[in-house]
Amino acid sequence: MSTPATVRQANLDQRNLRIRDAFYKRFTNVPRAQRPERELVVAQLAGEYFLSAKPVELIVMPKARQCLR
Repeated sequence: MSTPATVRQANLDQRNLRIRDAFYKRFTNVPRAQRPERELVVAQLAGEYFLSAKPVELIVMPKARQCLR
């Protein structure tokens, strides 16, 4: 049986994966001529997932998290 903490972590990991996939579809996997600004995509994802831009930024760019430490 799983504990509430492991369930929360699994849900968090699933949410982060959905955000990364959405970012990949909207920003990374589009031709350069049609690519929107990165900040615009982060703002859209933040609005969709009811987060501020900073957590979304840390989710889609994991190396940015290392810079903050």
